[in-house]
Amino acid sequence: MARTSKQQLAQILAPLTVLHGADRMTEGHWNAYHAVLGEYYPHELKAVAKKLFTTSEYWPTPKKLLDLLRRERQILGSNALDRVQAVAAGLPDPGPVRELTDAERLAILEAVPGAKQIGSAKGSEGRR
Repeated sequence: MARTSKQQLAQILAPLTVLHGADRMTEGHWNAYHAVLGEYYPHELKAVAKKLFTTSEYWPTPKKLLDLLRRERQILGSNALDRVQAVAAGLPDPGPVRELTDAERLAILEAVPGAKQIGSAKGSEGRR
């Protein structure tokens, strides 16, 4: 899986350097932020940095950044990484994964022999 590079992180967060507290950012701080934020893709980082730039007075704490990134990933849905990778590759956004309705689940259970035990409490009794 790709990671956000230190150079990408610096470019994305550059607008935030006008905020109070940014003058205290040392190489060690940047390394720490990259260690934490490098797992996030630029798409999510850009959205969060844009929001912070318009709403924050001070350089955000790592916890605030992570909370916003997690919220952004939740908004994207359970297939967030697939969506971000598709957009980065120039493909159309596949959209969030839709959950099955109760009727669709029932149809699957009826179509697959023995599937009724997979999701039941009795299905795990034999493994105890």
